[in-house]
Amino acid sequence: MDRRTLFAIALMLVVAIVPTMLFPPKRPVPAPKLAVDSALRDTAAVAAPSPRAAPLSVRVPATAPGAESGLVEEPVTVTAPWYQYTFSTRGARLIGASLMEYRTFARGDSGLAQLIPNESEFLAYRLVVGADTLSLADWRFQASERDVRVGDGAALDWVAQRGPVEVRLRYRFLPEQYLF
Repeated sequence: MDRRTLFAIALMLVVAIVPTMLFPPKRPVPAPKLAVDSALRDTAAVAAPSPRAAPLSVRVPATAPGAESGLVEEPVTVTAPWYQYTFSTRGARLIGASLMEYRTFARGDSGLAQLIPNESEFLAYRLVVGADTLSLADWRFQASERDVRVGDGAALDWVAQRGPVEVRLRYRFLPEQYLF
């Protein structure tokens, strides 16, 4: 080997090693030590239920998914210059997202690129009421519009009611952003 090759290897080693010596990595901050009495406190007093807190009780008619009579999935379309979103009235969930400037590469398919798979549960909502979790996937939502053209801050409002529980959702759209 000639002298220039050895000099180049030495310079590479210097470049790789010297910055770690000049700028050492930060050492992790040790966790504060707990006092002995803080770990030995009485957990029974902490876990005891508060006598003045009344449990929240809301009765919602229980139905199996899709069991609501006449539950038809109707599409609601939101169109902007860059995208087209399709929502369902069943659960107010997103069932289609297409980018206007991109074509699909899937075999046997043509048209715009589709970002949401057919059977997805994207944006399938659940509502927590007290200690219960209600799935909104089988609720029929009413949309404020069926076809939304995104202009200066378009919005799509959804309303569903079952028993005493009413759910309202609002999606806001901006033409220059994909977010809603």
